[in-house]
Amino acid sequence: MKRILIVDDVKANQLLLQAYTVKLFEQIEFADNGLTAYEMCKQKEYDAIIMDIQMPVINGIDATELIRKKENSINQKTPIIGITASSQFNYEMQCLDRGMDAVLFKPISRKILVQEIEDLISGNYKKTENQSSYKEYENSSAPFNFEKALDEFAGEKKILIETLTRFVEDLEAQIFELGEEIKNENLITARKIAHKIRGASINLTAKPLADIAELIEESDDDTPNDILEHYHFLMKERKTDFVNTISTIL
Repeated sequence: MKRILIVDDVKANQLLLQAYTVKLFEQIEFADNGLTAYEMCKQKEYDAIIMDIQMPVINGIDATELIRKKENSINQKTPIIGITASSQFNYEMQCLDRGMDAVLFKPISRKILVQEIEDLISGNYKKTENQSSYKEYENSSAPFNFEKALDEFAGEKKILIETLTRFVEDLEAQIFELGEEIKNENLITARKIAHKIRGASINLTAKPLADIAELIEESDDDTPNDILEHYHFLMKERKTDFVNTISTIL
């Protein structure tokens, strides 16, 4: 029985990755941080691991290093694919140096992810251009691209709706928390929340939301708080636009 471990601290992302891989694996398991993933890998073997990078407790890079140390002692190597919304310079090389086999940038293309997994498991992996599906709608101002999202979910509308529903539930709480952190001038935590929102938004083709989240995530320490509060206001507006747009399919 083929088994995959999906490691991501955002439930909507877990559902999306499940939809992308459900036809490849009989058993799909989840962990919401790197430490849990490491502990699960000590208990059983997986045919592949999809590892988010920025997570609480232990991040994906450190978790991968722990898993590799455990595997070295038993001459085993599980394919690990890192996923990230980060655009940091040389981020991919850092992940590969610490033990990941491949790194994909959000939004994740289902076709590319499936191909990477199949090639890594078969031992025929050849690095291809690390592209996301973002360019296909990067100039769009629409709150949500239903056709693109449904295509990425391989036409599984029920799973897409389940993922969108969970995303909206989480988004409400995240935006509230983001506003509190901005008000309290806690930019480090605000950036982390914005990163989560951005990653899930671009995966679900909610580009306007992702764009605002990116502005907050990449804000430096000298950014005036009134600017951040304005970004937060815009995010609430775009969340409303997104919810109104998807309400016709939920």
